[in-house]
Amino acid sequence: MTTSGNATSLRGKLPAYGDRRDFRLSRRPDSARNKCRSYLGFSILALVLSLAIAGPANADNNSLSTEAIQDLLSGATANAKSSRGFNYQIEFGTDGSAAIRADNGFSDDGKWSAEDGHYCTQWQKIRRKEKVCWEVFHKTGNEYHFVRSDGEEEKDMMIVK
Repeated sequence: MTTSGNATSLRGKLPAYGDRRDFRLSRRPDSARNKCRSYLGFSILALVLSLAIAGPANADNNSLSTEAIQDLLSGATANAKSSRGFNYQIEFGTDGSAAIRADNGFSDDGKWSAEDGHYCTQWQKIRRKEKVCWEVFHKTGNEYHFVRSDGEEEKDMMIVK
C-alpha cells in the first residue's frame, strides 16, 4: 500500500495474522488486570480471616477444658448416630477403659483419655488402633459437639451419667 506518492508500507507496522500482539486489543489493560488480581487477593484473605475467627461450625466456641472433659465422660455413656446411619453407645470407664456397641451388631473395646483440652480414644478395631483426639463443645443440656483434631469429622453426642 502506498500513500500520496510515498512508498510507505504498512507491513511491519500491523501485527501479522496469528501474532500474539493482535489479541491484546480484546484483553484488559495491565492496570485493570492488576486491580482485579488485587481485589481477588483481598477477598480471599478476608474470607480466610473470617473463617479463622468464626471457629468450628455448629459449636458455641466454648470448648471444654481437659478437667471438664474428664468430669463429663468418666463413668458416663454417650449416645450417637454414625455417619452410616446406625446408632451406637460408648461407655466410658472411670479407669480410662471404653466400650462401643452399635445397633448393627458392631462392638469394640479401647481406651479413652482427656488431654490438652481434647477427648482422645484408641480402639482395638476402629481406625486400626490409631489414637484420635476430639475437641468437645457444649451445645445445650446434655448434648455435645465433637470435632476431630484434624477437622475431618464432626459429630454430636448425648452424654448420660
